[in-house]
Amino acid sequence: MAELDADQVPPLTQNLLSHYEDVTVTALLLLQQHSFVDRLDRLGRSVWPCTVRRAIDYIHAHLDAPVTLAELVAVTGVPGRTLLKHFKDHHGVSPIRYWRNQRLGQVRKNPLLARDGETVTDVATTWGFNHLGRFALEYTRRFGESPSQTRRRRNSRL
Repeated sequence: MAELDADQVPPLTQNLLSHYEDVTVTALLLLQQHSFVDRLDRLGRSVWPCTVRRAIDYIHAHLDAPVTLAELVAVTGVPGRTLLKHFKDHHGVSPIRYWRNQRLGQVRKNPLLARDGETVTDVATTWGFNHLGRFALEYTRRFGESPSQTRRRRNSRL
């Protein structure tokens, strides 16, 4: 601002003034709190590639069955490395990790986990977790409590 106000700067052209005004308004819109921050934030988000959407749709349709990267490659029609990159860019994890996280979420939401007649093992195997030690470890890492703690907590609320 000081340089623009100084007398030694050559007269500004209309284009330069217009550009300076655009930069100033943009900076104010992006850096100051106002009622349109949410709308501007939405504009800055990148759009999911259709490959990610197809992979997610396939994963959700097959949560109860094993899903492989080869299947997702066939469904999406892109090379595995491209699919992995798109998925990591948009979800921060690989498609298989996403699939596991979704299945863990289904186990946690499962109402059978609160029933006395059903065991944690029954619910875990229903969702395709056959290695129970690994399942319990992943569940605990993801939710901060073991599956049996979730069950006890739910039973105490009933």
